[in-house]
Formats: sequence, C-alpha cells, structure tokens
Amino acid sequence: MKDSRKRPTNSAPSSGLPSGLSSGLSSGPISGPISVPIPVSIPPTIAANLQTRYGIEHVVPVEPGMSGASVYHCQSTMGQRYALKHWPTGTSQTRIAEVHHVMSVVRQGGCEWVPEIFRLDDSSPLATNQSTAENGSWELSQWMPGQPIDRVVSLGCVERGAAAIAQFHAAALRLGGKSQPPPAAISRLQRIDELHSMLPHGLATDPSLRLPPRLAEAVQNAQLILRENWRGAAERISRWMKQCSQRSMITQYVLRDVHRDHVLFEAEQVSGLIDFDAIRIDSPATDLARWAGSLLALDRDGPAVVIGDDDERIWEAVLAGFLHGSPSSHRAHAEEWIQVAKHLHAATTWISLANWVVWLLVDRRSFPAGEDRVRQRILEWTRLSAQDVSAQGGSAHDVRRIRD
Repeated sequence: MKDSRKRPTNSAPSSGLPSGLSSGLSSGPISGPISVPIPVSIPPTIAANLQTRYGIEHVVPVEPGMSGASVYHCQSTMGQRYALKHWPTGTSQTRIAEVHHVMSVVRQGGCEWVPEIFRLDDSSPLATNQSTAENGSWELSQWMPGQPIDRVVSLGCVERGAAAIAQFHAAALRLGGKSQPPPAAISRLQRIDELHSMLPHGLATDPSLRLPPRLAEAVQNAQLILRENWRGAAERISRWMKQCSQRSMITQYVLRDVHRDHVLFEAEQVSGLIDFDAIRIDSPATDLARWAGSLLALDRDGPAVVIGDDDERIWEAVLAGFLHGSPSSHRAHAEEWIQVAKHLHAATTWISLANWVVWLLVDRRSFPAGEDRVRQRILEWTRLSAQDVSAQGGSAHDVRRIRD
C-alpha cells in the first residue's frame, strides 16, 4: 500500500458511517456504502476474531494501492474504527514483526501520529490463516483521521509534515542507530547500473502496442524525456551518489516512503502517519527527500495550488519543520541532510521514471492500483524530470501537456 486516497469498492447498502476518514494503513474518504456482513474475502477465523474481540460488524474494502496488500475499513457496534490489512503474499513474519516493533516503540516514545496495533489472536499482533488459498498475515490497527495534501498546498502544511516526520525519527532513536554510508545512496547506484542495461529495450518499445491509450501517451512522454536526458542525468546523479556512499552519516529506523499521501491532515494540522511497510535503517535525509519530492511533484499549473513555482520555498519549509521537530543531535546535521536529500530526490526522480518504463514495457508488470493511478504516478515523475532538466539549464519538451 503505497498510494493516495482509496475509496470503498463494494456496493452494499450504507450503514451511515461518517465521511472523511482515513486508515492507519491506507487512507480514503469513507463516503461510500458499507459491506454487511464481513466480506467473504476475509478468512472465517479472522472474521470471527473481529466480531468477538472488537465487536466489528461493518467492513469497507478499500481500493488497492501499488503493493498488493488488501485493506479494509472496519467499524464496531460501539463506533470504534479500525484498519484491517492483509499483507502482500510473500511478506515474512519476521519482516512484519520488525515493522510492528518499530511502530510500537515509536508510538510509546510519544509519536501519536503512528497508529496503534491491536491483537487478532492471543499470541501476537499477527494472525496467520493457513486454511485458505491466500495464506498470509493479517493486521488490525487504529484508523487514523484526516486527509492527505492534494492540490491545495500551504507552506505551513509542508513544515508541519516535516516536523511530524522529525518526531518519528526522534522517537525511533530509542531503537538505536549507527554511523555508516547511507543505504539509500548505495541502492540508487546499484539501480542505475541495472537500468543502463534494461532501459534501452523499454525506450525502443512502442507503448501503444501494449498499453491503453491514455496510459500509453503518458509513457510516451516519459520515453521522450528519458531518451534525451537519461544518460546525462544518470552520470550526474551517480557522481553524487558515489560521494554520498563514501561518507559516514547517522542512520536509524526511518519511514522511507513518507510521501504526501502518507501524512494526514485535519484543519492543516497533522493528524496521522500511515503506511509503514518500507521502514528500514537509513539516513533521515531519505525521508526529507521523499516528503519534499512528493510535494514538488504536484501539478502547479492548477489554479488551486498556492505555493507557486519556487521549489526552494518547499525545501526551506521542510528544513524549518525538521528543525522544529528534531532532537538536538539531529538539528546539528539538518543543513547537511537537506543537501543530501536534494540529491536523493534527483536520483529518485530519474530512477523512478525509468523504472516505470521498464516495469510496463519490459517486465510487463500489472499493478492492482489500476491504470489511472499508474498514469498519475508516471505524470508526476515526468514533471519532476522536466523540472530537473530546467534546473540544470537544459530544456525539455512540453511534457506537461497531459493533464492530471
């Protein structure tokens, strides 16, 4: 689950749940109907525990994201709201336990933006059902309120989002950390090398022969900017990533996928963080890059966007928020980490755009989020790539002509 607002997918009669809610795992306005009884896609043992332990009777399937997880919004007879998640097939119990441990420690450390995990059985927060064809782990967590930033962006929200991320980092320090080259830089170097061999095939393939028309057009725009700029961009970001990978930095548990869809707001105040699947040990600069980059990706040609085209104002707001929420040990490194974050953002931009071309045209992968969400993601990375070309003094074709 790595994406924006998801809506209920069933068409059963409504039970009158309030709208404007979002999950601790995947978020979405609950303005649609409620499924009664519990959907058959939920194994009977899990359904029984939901009913007997928590009094849950109303369940809404949530539209899927990119990861392959299944998520449901749940409400009990007493009005409590929960998020039920079926982890993607193949996710190990060890990995899920690691994520849950970090979430619990961070929440206990005072970061209440992180949802609480609830037990589904007597032994652990996990319940593994071995009786169905879709064996795997299920998780029940607190349903977090709020909505993510969409088009209307204030610098105050940018700053407060960064402060919440910094508070997560501060609480996660209870788990320790170490000084080492940032894994984010090393992994990006490795992926650039892989893409050098795979991308030419993707750039030589006609998307219109394999993809629906609107998605094909978005991929054609991506191909255009990659053909003209990939080699130069890859050489430039590789130099920076090599420099980063040769320096020792503070690393600790960080979120790694904390983009704008995973930070929730109510009345322009942070109300929750969601989607913790990507948690690992890395530099805090990784989270700064992901948060700022997702805001820079917004289509700022739209009339509702209020921050203008000054990218540096976003970075300044991220730095201000990070300083506000960080412990003194992190504040001393904030300026350095922002500079690293800018380079990580540039690297992520080009790698992600190339990834989508390879995934769709070479690997021929499909994504449960659907065509529109995939197209939206490609458009954002294409816009960011065009911005990077302009920032380097080059010129890019009019890739913004395809609107969201």
